[in-house]
Amino acid sequence: MNKIISIMTALILSSSTFDADAYRLIDASTNAPLPLASITDRSGNVVGMTDKSGAIPELQKDRYPITFNYMGYASLQILKPAEDDMKMVPQEYELPEIVISPGARPLLHLTGYMREITSVLSSSDSVTIFKESVVDFLVPVEKTKAKGWKKARELASKTYVRMSDAAGLDSVSTSHEYEFMLWGNRKGLIPSSAKIPDKIKDTNVACDTIMGKYYPKIIWLKNGDVTRWYGDALANEKNHITTPWALKLFGLTTDVTEISENYVFDTPDGGFIRPTDLRQVSVTIDMLAKGKLFKKTFDSSSPVNVRTYMELYLTDREFLSVEEGKSLKNEIPSIESSDILAPANANPLHPAIMRTVERVNSL
Repeated sequence: MNKIISIMTALILSSSTFDADAYRLIDASTNAPLPLASITDRSGNVVGMTDKSGAIPELQKDRYPITFNYMGYASLQILKPAEDDMKMVPQEYELPEIVISPGARPLLHLTGYMREITSVLSSSDSVTIFKESVVDFLVPVEKTKAKGWKKARELASKTYVRMSDAAGLDSVSTSHEYEFMLWGNRKGLIPSSAKIPDKIKDTNVACDTIMGKYYPKIIWLKNGDVTRWYGDALANEKNHITTPWALKLFGLTTDVTEISENYVFDTPDGGFIRPTDLRQVSVTIDMLAKGKLFKKTFDSSSPVNVRTYMELYLTDREFLSVEEGKSLKNEIPSIESSDILAPANANPLHPAIMRTVERVNSL
């Protein structure tokens, strides 16, 4: 099964209409819409997101209170369905200055705190997996033959799982067979350099949208010293759905309905965004697993909703020489799981996730 899931992962990773009556999630200072914000329900399950225009989806009342999470903003909880636009407050965030030592140093070493919540919701049960990690990356930023890695290399991690079903089961664990649904270290998270659109260059607050075939593919937002880049991997897909044909051959028919990325950068002085400007990253992935093998694996008579929300907070950065990069690749830093700490700018955990953490720690 895990081999099949690996095939599924590779296939998926290679691969807006605004309702005028809907209330939106917006920036408290600029009133700019906040697209693709993650929404968790009262139980800590990831249940949806705002759309490309920041519109808040309708949710059943028993899901409330719900919490909005958005990179670079303080989390926001509302107790009942919105009756007006909801405003999120930006957070201050500064990375340590990069110390430049003498000599050629073409490699950028980034260290960060990563956390991921995956919710698996079937007709018979629900599983919520929360994982937090210390990770690092090595990225060439100058011309060099040296290679690094843009996927997260896990230095230490902790996993917390809560399982519940209609029969009244409510248990926790440090592991689960559904952990193959975690995506954090399977996807390249560090972007390449990109040219900043002329439309947002010389203004303090601006937005530019690059359309895909059917939906906005890239949205640039600039607000003073913060520049955001949103990417939609399904912008060229009709109805915003892709169903990898190869999965059907394995009885793993899956509708992928969302693969979106949200990058937060320091606004650079020049005309390009570079890895050195990166502050934070979030990724949202939504899938509807409909194949026979999925239903059997999840013991479900109906399709299974799988939703993932991942956050990466960069905490340190340094330039390295080629030799230093080789040593770092071969001699992985040793970090204890007890040393995994969320940075000060990370939003507090959802209360339901926090309760799961406390229950697991008491085992």
